[in-house]
Amino acid sequence: MNAHDVFVVDSAGVTTIERGEELPWVRLWDENWNLVRVVQAGWRIDEPEVVVLPWSDPVARMLQESCIRGLMWLTVDDGERWLGRLDQVKFVRSPNGRRTWISAAFVDDRVHRRVIEELAQWKMSLPSRGR
Repeated sequence: MNAHDVFVVDSAGVTTIERGEELPWVRLWDENWNLVRVVQAGWRIDEPEVVVLPWSDPVARMLQESCIRGLMWLTVDDGERWLGRLDQVKFVRSPNGRRTWISAAFVDDRVHRRVIEELAQWKMSLPSRGR
């Protein structure tokens, strides 16, 4: 089993693993760059800047609260890194009117990406301390 396996549940409830092609590594980070979640569902390759989660998911509520400050991050690593800052949260309602999903949109944050890349290069250039 690897990170790119796809779990499929059929109508009888039987779970199988299908080997998938290598997919991007999608991660959500809080305002202090602590990893919140590796996104395995709720993300589409044709909409890399959007994450959709069920409202019952604790991370969905965290996204809603973080949207006020705009301090939540999404990284998509697919050969290159795409970095987005939380921009907008929408509720997708079911036909009966209850909140069922939350859709979080992120905007490309080239400035932060440049700073992070520079910090990473700087950190790599520091001499190691007797390890």
